[in-house]
Amino acid sequence: MTARADILLIGGSDSERTALGDQISAAGLGVRSAPSWRAADGARPDLLVVTGGGAAHLVAEARELPGLGAVPIMAVVAGVPHTAATEALAAG
Repeated sequence: MTARADILLIGGSDSERTALGDQISAAGLGVRSAPSWRAADGARPDLLVVTGGGAAHLVAEARELPGLGAVPIMAVVAGVPHTAATEALAAG
């Protein structure tokens, strides 16, 4: 039996995290959600998914943390403003 990946979803509003978390869960993946990495339970995830307007800031913060520095990050941002995706990618 294969273990499920531990996905931590942070950033955005409660409704944004709920909608994105529902999509991830519908794909058969486990996901836990918190407003920020500080509000999460502290367990190192296999994948960090960042959303919302502050995604670039959260990506940069995660890259500075010893426990999250090597964790893959996927930023899910809206198309507006158009610079949000570029900023999130530049942050790490």
